[in-house]
Amino acid sequence: MDATTAGIVSAARAVFARYGVARTRMADIAKEAKLARQTLYDFVSGRDELIELALVACCGELQQRLDAALVDAPAGLRERFVEVLARAVEIASGDEEFGALAEALPPETVDRIIGGATAVQALLAKSLRPVLEEAAAAGQLRPGVVVDEASQWLLGVISFALLRENLDAAALRREFRTYAVPSVFVDC
Repeated sequence: MDATTAGIVSAARAVFARYGVARTRMADIAKEAKLARQTLYDFVSGRDELIELALVACCGELQQRLDAALVDAPAGLRERFVEVLARAVEIASGDEEFGALAEALPPETVDRIIGGATAVQALLAKSLRPVLEEAAAAGQLRPGVVVDEASQWLLGVISFALLRENLDAAALRREFRTYAVPSVFVDC
């Protein structure tokens, strides 16, 4: 993406946040980007493409936030596993932009952009899968646990955690240690 298009996407995201995706007009975005409305169409085909580009940028930022949060993750597989789950919940639960952008597009477009995944699925695919693969290679997964199936099951666990209210960080990690770790890892 060239610098002008990136600037337009940034302007669109700012206006979407200010007015809501449904109420934003191309004229609003042009004004924010300090461009003539017609000039926008030299860079994007229309509002839907801008929403798509904003969604892609949002997903990238969510992944960067998770990656940054995991820089100091524990070295042990089980604790790193817990930390990935907890941080994914914490980051995804606080991101309203992703939901607003995804709701503004047809489901098939969202599926195409993020591979049929929700924000949490996309985060898990990149961050949790390597932990599970490392555990499998080290013989630490329970017999019969398959990385792909475990990833899908853990998505359900995370979805449940996202629905919970008033679960502080320590309680969230304690629940993941108590229930998610033994469901996937062999006994110590």
